[in-house]
Amino acid sequence: MPNFSANPTWHGSRRSCSSPTPPVPPTRNPLPAPCWECSGTVQELERLAQAAQDCPPEHPALALVDGSLVLWGLSGQGFRPLVRDAIIGDRLLVALDRIQELAQRRRLTLAAYVSLPRSAEVVNAVRLGLCPHAATVCRRSCGNRRSVQDPCNLANGFLDRDLFQETLTPGWRSPTYLTNSSVPREYYTEQHQVYFYYLNTGDEIARVEVPRWVAKDEGLLDLGHTLILDQCQRGRGYPVAISEAHEQAVVDGRDRQTFKELVFQFLERADFSAYTSGKERSKRTPWL
Repeated sequence: MPNFSANPTWHGSRRSCSSPTPPVPPTRNPLPAPCWECSGTVQELERLAQAAQDCPPEHPALALVDGSLVLWGLSGQGFRPLVRDAIIGDRLLVALDRIQELAQRRRLTLAAYVSLPRSAEVVNAVRLGLCPHAATVCRRSCGNRRSVQDPCNLANGFLDRDLFQETLTPGWRSPTYLTNSSVPREYYTEQHQVYFYYLNTGDEIARVEVPRWVAKDEGLLDLGHTLILDQCQRGRGYPVAISEAHEQAVVDGRDRQTFKELVFQFLERADFSAYTSGKERSKRTPWL
């Protein structure tokens, strides 16, 4: 039986709230949105590790992540090393180590499910196989997804899912590939390098990502394949556990209003002014 829960976390501070006094010049740069998104992904993996530990050990289990194991938001050179260390080294790798340790004591596998993937890593490898040109020509004429040179431009506009839509029969998976993303290559440990395969669920071509310790273990790879396919069949083409988790996480209008009221109360208790419209204030203040 799936165990769903929601644990809201406040990521603000007194300095991040509106104040009627002139703002004090910050002494530290605020974290950009991609860092908060990556932190949320890591938080899901931390909770998943705990859920995996709580599962009955006598049954095989799949720890399934919604989305990618690659923290794409940390790619590039725009983040200081301490930010990557805090998110990847101190948290992400610790959670992955914990899941791997559990898998050594019981039948447990880990996978991440990406629906409607937009990746072109396999197509790029095909384009490389077509290419007769020198590397200098490629650097000048080719991007990550397109080329202006013949015959390489035959792969323009294709995604990996387009390729495997034609080659995979329902229920089958592709070979396993190592991702070319710089984030795991540069910042993940060896056992957590990210591999992936494509799976024809019968309704879509999904991308399934696994860490290296799963990719190199045929038994764990087959277990994940079998359980993901079963989940998709139960969920009409999409893993039912993720669908149910989405339903539990839905925030309706009443929930949003309650949250806004809690934030306003928090700001008022902290002697901060909460900027809002006159219309919004009239809804919260009785006038009769």
